[in-house]
Amino acid sequence: MQRIALAFLIFIASGHFSDALAQTRYHNLNEYTSKERVFIPIGCKTTDVPGHVHSEKAIVVNYDMEPSIARSDTFDIQHLEVNMDATEFNLQTITANCEITLNIIEEGAESVWFDLIDLTVDSVFIDGSLTSFVHSDGQLTIPAPGGEFAVGTTHLIDVHYSGHPHQDPYWGGVYYASGYFYHMGIGLTTIPPNFGKVWHPCFDNFVERSTYTWHIRSAGGKKAHLQGTFLGETLEAGDTLTRSFTLEHPITTHQAAFAVADYVDSNFVHTGAYGDVPVRLTAKPADINQMVNKFQDIGYAIDALEYWYGPHAWERVGYVITTDGALEIPTNIAYPQYMVGEPVASNSDLLTHELGHQWWGNIVAPYIHNHMWLKEGGAEYSNTLFEEWKNGHEAMVEFIKDNQQFVLEECHVQDNGFHPLSPMPDAEIYGRHTYYKGASIHHNLRAYLGDEMYRNACQFVLSEYWDSYMDPDMFIAALEEYSGMDVQTFFDDQVFQPGFSTWVIDSTSTVGNDARGYETTLYLNQKLRACSNFHSNEPIEVYIWDENWEPTVVEVRVGGEYDVATVEHSHSAELIGLNADGRLNQGRLDHTFVITEPTGLSSLPWVDFRMGCDEITDSVLVRVEHHWAAPDQEPIAFYVDEVSGTHFWTVDGTWEDGIEGSEDLLLDARFNYVGSDETGLDFDLYNGTEANAFLAWRPDSDSEWEQYPDYTWQPGSLVNGNGMFKVTSLRKGQYAFANGDVSLNIQEQIDGNEGREEALLIYPSPATSYVDLSWDESLCVDGVSVYDSAGRCVKRESVSSSGSLRLSVTDLSNGNYIAVLSSGREALMSNSFVIE
Repeated sequence: MQRIALAFLIFIASGHFSDALAQTRYHNLNEYTSKERVFIPIGCKTTDVPGHVHSEKAIVVNYDMEPSIARSDTFDIQHLEVNMDATEFNLQTITANCEITLNIIEEGAESVWFDLIDLTVDSVFIDGSLTSFVHSDGQLTIPAPGGEFAVGTTHLIDVHYSGHPHQDPYWGGVYYASGYFYHMGIGLTTIPPNFGKVWHPCFDNFVERSTYTWHIRSAGGKKAHLQGTFLGETLEAGDTLTRSFTLEHPITTHQAAFAVADYVDSNFVHTGAYGDVPVRLTAKPADINQMVNKFQDIGYAIDALEYWYGPHAWERVGYVITTDGALEIPTNIAYPQYMVGEPVASNSDLLTHELGHQWWGNIVAPYIHNHMWLKEGGAEYSNTLFEEWKNGHEAMVEFIKDNQQFVLEECHVQDNGFHPLSPMPDAEIYGRHTYYKGASIHHNLRAYLGDEMYRNACQFVLSEYWDSYMDPDMFIAALEEYSGMDVQTFFDDQVFQPGFSTWVIDSTSTVGNDARGYETTLYLNQKLRACSNFHSNEPIEVYIWDENWEPTVVEVRVGGEYDVATVEHSHSAELIGLNADGRLNQGRLDHTFVITEPTGLSSLPWVDFRMGCDEITDSVLVRVEHHWAAPDQEPIAFYVDEVSGTHFWTVDGTWEDGIEGSEDLLLDARFNYVGSDETGLDFDLYNGTEANAFLAWRPDSDSEWEQYPDYTWQPGSLVNGNGMFKVTSLRKGQYAFANGDVSLNIQEQIDGNEGREEALLIYPSPATSYVDLSWDESLCVDGVSVYDSAGRCVKRESVSSSGSLRLSVTDLSNGNYIAVLSSGREALMSNSFVIE
């Protein structure tokens, strides 16, 4: 079809899908275990099949698609009719001819060229007459009859060819495997990735669209299953069978595919919001029942996507079992056989992603492969919409946070750095950014527009470019036309630059009372990771929890490095936070939960943080945020050399300041640093040595970073970059890893205390599990620090009792130690002890 097809306007429903209310059910710390939450995304291609080995990627970079696309300015491939003999299954060869109905829409062309690789062209006919041709380097060039193609004419070009079809060295192309013979229209390591050219001549790009008819000849009990309408079958001698199909809905070449095996079908009808949707599942007899069972959620997926994106446009929803990965082939989605042995939830994830492609990718394709997120991001976000539709708002929030954690942790690692979504480098077009950050940004677009506007605007975009293509600028234009909003800024911030933004509350100020209400002013600081420009006009939800832990939620729009927002609320503020419900994906993850009773150490989801509760007298609401950006580097205590440049935490809650560490509230926590290789967040800080590592803390953004008062350091080898800080009494505030000589001036003061060791008694020594410290109770002591024989501070504990302290040493290795009592920054006295 022509480059710009006539858009088919779909019905945009005016219904309203109300924004879910703020989260009011909080998980309890006692619901979690020591096991970490695990999220393993399925993805579109599912190429990481257990036991399946692929060769290394070999990418050709910087491919210019314009010459391929420019053909559609002169020629329009109206229809393709493919006759293929696949009976030589054991030899893995095909014999075929393809009849191309070619309309001429522009004067001047003396020839036309088609993409066709690794197959031998035997002959070419134009309008029934044999013609010359040149087939070289994957291009089949055919001269115009009479020397030039005349505008307004139509020609039938018939190409006869044979051979062994091409397969991408990593994934995609034509497969002969385990009794299956099938085609995947994408080559993951081939640029351009379009793989229609591996089995028929075509304009192999995302712009050209055609209708198709197929006649596939097979034998040995194998039957062809293709797209569209089944026209019938002809049984020849023996078990040779020719089956014919036609698809009157124009598609791009990567969407045209076949599958041949000893298949059986399971057919049923799902009644959706717009009427009946036929569903066909196709598998070998041994797999069909299990496949049907694992597809039990298909109705939820259809309903969710029809609600958000409009009516399903194809004549059926169909899936056919193959061996390697999944692909969005309309009416006949390729689906990997191993998935029938996986849980229903995993199948729901994959089948929904592929169903999402029936809108994003199949109805509207990306203009070129470097904008691949336009189809993969929308398809992957379909899983979020399915989760919300089937399991509710809370399940959706958890799904979003799982995905965002994967984005923050893995995308830049697996994709060789941070990348903008558009244009994506050739080598990473099918990387993690394209899928998972693409889905994350779709969610942010929903937050930016609002639920109802996102829904209707997406339907408008799909109708505007129906059976065609778009690039990001076209996406922006359609969104702005429908919404009347400035979407360019959103794309500049989140699509066209890499990295992430996160917002931190520097401070707040509240005025008012219960009678006339309250007004809180928030002073906000935006921080960046791996990007240069601060985001603007970001929709941030401010949560203000009252004494009953019920939140008032107000959306504010903020931008720049610093901004101020003022919100009104009817009750006093016990706790204030941002974006607690996952409305906007950022370079930050958070968790809000309650503690009602003493609880063992548990792994909190999303925040890389373990917490336990040793003492508690009244329930508390706790909020932990993990920011994937550099904290403020100043102010710092005199002994601090550097604070982490990659991440930090904030801890807040509804308890009264000052009760931490008492019988009213005693929380413990674990902070693990990871710097063993350059993929670790703490590599820059602790690569090579951890000798000067310590846990830094400050109670608020105005205070200086200092060594945390209560922790034990477990560094391990001191050179592998990995270790842990065990916090024995967690406080509100910000936490970060740091380097510095925390023993500065300590040795001098220790030397000055010679002869006063009796003023600090430590027993027993040698010790095995604890030591008791006692001193003159008239001294103002607020902390004790323990140093090993190398002068490293390995344990700190604040002191609230007068004159004595029992100090656990079970987490320290055997050796000689010095305990130093301090008051503020002054070392008062010291003494040594031994652990055996």
